[in-house]
Amino acid sequence: MREDTKSITGISLTAWSKNRGRLRITGIVMTCSLPAAFRIAYDSLKKRYTDQSAAARYLKILYLAARDSEVAVDNALRALINENREISKEAVQRLMESDALLPDP
Repeated sequence: MREDTKSITGISLTAWSKNRGRLRITGIVMTCSLPAAFRIAYDSLKKRYTDQSAAARYLKILYLAARDSEVAVDNALRALINENREISKEAVQRLMESDALLPDP
């Protein structure tokens, strides 16, 4: 096994690689502050899924923030949270791509 630490949008992921190229996510450690919506989203995912599944889903959202726009992802997450809707990468993308007005920070 090999330990890797990566940083995406202010989050450090520590993971161990397993046989056949599979990656086991063992934890997410905050290294700097992100908007509160990111933490609320992660907590919501942890309530709904196993720790590993929640972490994998959250990383997809973080990647979207790093690749496209942290502000746009934050706005989309806040809209989903305020409307009590399910949080997912796909839902965030739909809001980011729509013409719907997102709340200001």
